[in-house]
Amino acid sequence: MIKTYKAPITHLNDDEVFAFGANEQGFHGGGAAGYASFGVTGNLWRSYNYHELPDGWKGKWNVKGKIGPQQGTEGKSFALVTVTRPGAKKSIKVDFKPLFECCRRNPQWKFYYAQSGEIGLNGWTPHEMAQFVVDSGTIPDNLYFDSTFAPFIIDKLKKNE
Repeated sequence: MIKTYKAPITHLNDDEVFAFGANEQGFHGGGAAGYASFGVTGNLWRSYNYHELPDGWKGKWNVKGKIGPQQGTEGKSFALVTVTRPGAKKSIKVDFKPLFECCRRNPQWKFYYAQSGEIGLNGWTPHEMAQFVVDSGTIPDNLYFDSTFAPFIIDKLKKNE
């Protein structure tokens, strides 16, 4: 059974992790990654002079220049690589296995993956992202998906039965 949450996530408890799509450089400037950095929606990295901040700078829930699990100033996150670099839409096949492994290593935490039922900054459609989820193996019990994205995963799972 796919577990869901209702977006947006604006607060994290100590046992919760915000998971988002990222680029290989860990430049978390826009979309869900930007929210994990600044706590506001939109592609506003220029407003925060994010490009001038050093790698290692801690945002709300993340760390600039880092992918995978991380700890920001107010909570935890997981940056899952979904593009090679900022703006490089559909530049890499998304592999959810690193996120799945982190979920399994930390069963005490709830992970909320930020993917809506719309095309995100990575350029992948919800159908394509859902296929990446399904192709990555068994979904951990402590991984939750946006309620607008979950139906796409459920559809792919039914087709694979």
